Amino acid sequence: DPTLKLVLYNDKDEKLVLWDTVTQKEIISLPSPTDLTKGTWSPDGKEFAVPSHSSIDSPEELFIIDMNGKVKITSFNQQFSFTNVSARPSWSPDGHHIAFWLQVSNDVNADPKTLRQWLTVIDTATLDTQIYCLSPNKPPTGGGSIVWSPSGTQLIVNTDTSSEEVKPILVNLKLLTQSKINTHGLWVTDWMA
Repeated sequence: DPTLKLVLYNDKDEKLVLWDTVTQKEIISLPSPTDLTKGTWSPDGKEFAVPSHSSIDSPEELFIIDMNGKVKITSFNQQFSFTNVSARPSWSPDGHHIAFWLQVSNDVNADPKTLRQWLTVIDTATLDTQIYCLSPNKPPTGGGSIVWSPSGTQLIVNTDTSSEEVKPILVNLKLLTQSKINTHGLWVTDWMA
């Protein structure tokens, strides 16, 4: 973390552990194997979001852990038989929302390679989740495909990366609209205010 007093690491069982370097004690560990490299820090460095380990018999969830050891977890398993959260979820500039690609299915034995992905935005305080009807042919892996506006009210997603031409789409989260942006096949990587 930014204070250099806390460390997040994967232990020998791949569980994510929050360790206090001053007291030399574990603050908390997440209850399932987690890949630290798939997670991202909030803009203020006070929270870390990471998908749980994916398996056929357990839907993947998103963990949000703060530096006091408090953990919030999504409840996709109550809605779907199978879910897969994209690697490296993308935080809004104010840290109040996280956007990611979510694969869902009501089939327990779903093949992740055949599922469509939906743009999903979660409120980090309430865990309210909005799944947007935006399913590109093949979004890029990782949160880098999601670019937030400075206000956090809009985002751009780079879609259809399986073709030679990337097709960015502007999504307005307040008005619930989406518009194609003609970038002549170029990626959108940042937003200027």
